[in-house]
Formats: sequence, structure tokens, C-alpha cells
Amino acid sequence: MQDAAPGWYPDPKDPALRRWFDGRFWTDRSGESPEAPPSDTPQRRPSGLVIAGASAASAVILGLLVAAAVPVYHHQQQRAALAPLVALTCDDVAGESIQLAPTEKDLDPLEAITNARLVRDGRGVLQVPEPGVEEFVMRCSGTGTRPDGSAAPLTIDLYIDHERTHLLWYTWDV
Repeated sequence: MQDAAPGWYPDPKDPALRRWFDGRFWTDRSGESPEAPPSDTPQRRPSGLVIAGASAASAVILGLLVAAAVPVYHHQQQRAALAPLVALTCDDVAGESIQLAPTEKDLDPLEAITNARLVRDGRGVLQVPEPGVEEFVMRCSGTGTRPDGSAAPLTIDLYIDHERTHLLWYTWDV
């Protein structure tokens, strides 16, 4: 065998094994070799148990990723839906109140609102409520002027419903 070309050959002591012959010497029996065996050399394949375990682990990891992503996605959707409310100012709320006043019989007439300022802010924790529930958005105060020219302090509360419809209520602070 000493004249053979380098390559993989049956082990001279155990023909069931293959060993590398470099043209002069055999590798030791530990399987150390100067290069990988050719593709026709039988190799160990992962057992069905290993494949099943890897598949189960992959499914668990995927499930955990989805479980983590869904609340984040839902939160981002909520924030996007509420962005116009978060950007509202007390001047915007005052303007809506003035427009609303002539159409609502339960509200006193209102001509103008000046010096509108934020008194209470719920926008930082704002969520779209369930149907039938109203969610507080913000409270503003200022000076309201009636059509007869009289003026008095005024408080305006803004709420939303599940469709994000603005629900306004103002009261005269006299």
C-alpha cells in the first residue's frame, strides 16, 4: 500500500472504517485527517429525534416572537389612531366648542373663548375605549364670551368614544 496515491482507503486493521493515506503514512485512528472525506464517504446524519427537537424549538421560538410582536403592533396601531388627539391644543378644543354651541340645546350659547389653557391632560395614557365607554382626553379652561357680550371663566372637557368621536362639554365657572 506504500505505493498508493494519497486518498481515503479502507482501514487496514478494520475494513469497516476508512482512513486517510497521505502516500506514506496513515492518519491515526482518532479520525484526524488533513482534509474532509469525499462526498461518497458515509457521514452521520442527524437522528429523527434531533430533527423533531429542532423543529419543536423553532416553533416555540416563533410563537414567542409572535406573542411579543402582536401587543407591540396593537400599541402602535392605537398610537397612530390617536395621533390627531395627541396633537390637539386647547385653542383647537375651544374652536370646536364654539362650533358645537349653536347645535346643542343643552349647552349655553358661546361666542368666543380666550386665554384657553390646559388644566388636566389625559393624552399620555389615552386609549381607544370599548363601545359604550368614553375616555377622557383633556380639560381646558379660559374665558368664554356669550352672544350678549358678557364673559366668565369656562371649563371644557374633551372625551372620545370607541370611534374616536370628540365629545365636548363645557361649563361656566360662576
